[in-house]
Amino acid sequence: MILLKFGKEFDNEEIFLNITVILFMVILFSPRVNALESSEFANENGIAMTEEQVENLRNLGFTDLEIKVMSIEEFNNNKDLKGEVVTNYNKIL
Repeated sequence: MILLKFGKEFDNEEIFLNITVILFMVILFSPRVNALESSEFANENGIAMTEEQVENLRNLGFTDLEIKVMSIEEFNNNKDLKGEVVTNYNKIL
């Protein structure tokens, strides 16, 4: 038995259970390791895109949401096109 500062006694079973629960929570909520390279991104449809391709799609006028849900056909049609943002529009209320 272990006596803590607050006077509560814990036996080995309670300690083991607490440690097991803590380890389970750490494993459950730890970030998942992505199989893609660190410079790649996979959208919701599993399409792997490099940071350069994502930036190029943004330059073509696609929003982050559109890139996130983009189909393979749309990606293939636009991945080799080159675009450049020439102006930004900010509306201040």
